[in-house]
Amino acid sequence: AVHVINCAPDAAAAERRLRAANDRKWAVFALFLVKKPEALFQITLMDLGTLEPLIEPPNEDLWEYVVRQTKFTPQQGAITDCLAEMLCARSAAIQSELESLTRDQPDAHDVEAGELVLQRAEGLKALHGWMAVAASLAFGHETLTPLQIASMMAAGFPYHPSLLGLWRSWKRMQQQDAEPAAGSGDSSTAPGAGAGAGGPRAGG
Repeated sequence: AVHVINCAPDAAAAERRLRAANDRKWAVFALFLVKKPEALFQITLMDLGTLEPLIEPPNEDLWEYVVRQTKFTPQQGAITDCLAEMLCARSAAIQSELESLTRDQPDAHDVEAGELVLQRAEGLKALHGWMAVAASLAFGHETLTPLQIASMMAAGFPYHPSLLGLWRSWKRMQQQDAEPAAGSGDSSTAPGAGAGAGGPRAGG
């Protein structure tokens, strides 16, 4: 899938190639990655079978990297309404399949069939979460703050990342951005630094 995405000249070609390979879970990401490769290439390159990131950025906290990469700029362009609609439609279709899968349970004595249904359901839940995040980003990337984007991504992940870590990373980056304007390194001991360490934990 990575090779197909990298070699495709445009989003339409990437989608055609992946559809031809009958791999629908990558068809959406083909469009998404081609449309916004600068911001989303690394963090959306997931193997949805194992649900583990392929690459952890060297010398940088993973979630700080996520926040940094989702700081969209006007120069990166907008995702089209067509893409957003497609993401929402695909998300709805997956949700419908998940509901059907949950409704039609296999025989309780067929352990193997039960395991397959469970695995399929977990995969659909993960994929549906990614679709929801992708659609939200497509609609709101020009108005959402990095923290809002990171929060949505955390909610969409199939495993539970550290939202506290995301929040701390975002606060650190805010402080780093403010340091040149302040003209000193005192911002590292400002009240905001303490809030980054304790605020979210206190709030649950």
